[in-house]
Amino acid sequence: MRHIARSLGGLLVIVTASLVMGAEAQAGQYPRRAALHINDYAKLLAAPDNAQIQHWLTDLDQRQGIEAVVVTINAYKEYATGEESFEAFATNLFNRWGIGDATKNNGAMMLVSVRDRAVRIELGAAYGSGFSPEMDEVIQEHVIPHFKRSAFSKGIANGVQQMVKKLDTRPAARTVDAQPTPPAPEARPAAAEPPASPPSWGARTFGPAAAALRRVGHFYEAYVGDSPIIPALGGLGLLTGAVLGLRRYCRFRTRRCATCGTAMIRLDEAQDDRFLEAGQLREEALKSVDYDIWLCEYCGAHRLAAYKSWFSSFSGCPRCRYRTLETKSVTLIAPTYSSSGTGESISRCGHCDHHERRTYTIPRRTHSTSGSGSRSGYRSSGGRSSGGGASGRW
Repeated sequence: MRHIARSLGGLLVIVTASLVMGAEAQAGQYPRRAALHINDYAKLLAAPDNAQIQHWLTDLDQRQGIEAVVVTINAYKEYATGEESFEAFATNLFNRWGIGDATKNNGAMMLVSVRDRAVRIELGAAYGSGFSPEMDEVIQEHVIPHFKRSAFSKGIANGVQQMVKKLDTRPAARTVDAQPTPPAPEARPAAAEPPASPPSWGARTFGPAAAALRRVGHFYEAYVGDSPIIPALGGLGLLTGAVLGLRRYCRFRTRRCATCGTAMIRLDEAQDDRFLEAGQLREEALKSVDYDIWLCEYCGAHRLAAYKSWFSSFSGCPRCRYRTLETKSVTLIAPTYSSSGTGESISRCGHCDHHERRTYTIPRRTHSTSGSGSRSGYRSSGGRSSGGGASGRW
């Protein structure tokens, strides 16, 4: 049986490594622009905020001719485009998508990268550097405070609202020939150096197999980790299964006590409850987070590990911080082709009973159109950025 287990383990390593290398061959590409104003790849926006942001940005575009875009991603290095900084990635993404008018260079983009804990408002070249402090004010005063509480949807909505107000009062008035940082080539750049502290199971070098294992570990950290979202993997169903298997291995592998080095044991669901707080017990009851307790029987030390549910409808509560907040939306006044509608979002925490109600505007309905002049879908205008804007981290 031991020989069979070793053989199966080796086969899993080979299959997983080959799939990862195949996925890496397709890397080195910027995210594809799928919508005109909102590209929420990290799934951070609640439905009410999404609708409100869409309304603000559509209205700004129609009144001022300013094309503004919101983009959320998990981590910019997932795209392996070669930039050394989040800011360089934002500038190149802006230019690759061609945000804003090609002659006015008056576009704007808010980019949020969850794993990098970074947000940036990238501006078209026509704004110059004089407008950057105002965007920095938007980020520091209206976005970061909410992000620190993991209220990403509210932070993005507040930030977009303030960004639109500032763009509205000071539209880019001059036309310039932008000289942006050249976008990274579509070809895949040289592979990044491996992490400084790779997982112990891939630390030793046993030729190509060990290198493949290290890439599997790096892929796991970048694409899965504790994120509630499984990134789009195209048709690689087998790769998804391998990642899930790797996540299970990382969760249930033997751990050693940081105090005495003794192998720890994982407590069952009934035994680990005595180590959990009331809010954590509530999270487990709602199936939004599952906790493991690892106990050292020699010295009594214990370690807590949290695993967020990928498909839970609960989010973090702004009061108690537990993942026990449920939000539901209802339509109060349905939109028509001539007028906007009104909706209401109702949020209630299942732990501390925090609750709030918010009304929001539902954009009026539009008739679908076709042809090159259509504004109902994605269009690339060719605007450029020369790196102006502001960034923030939380």
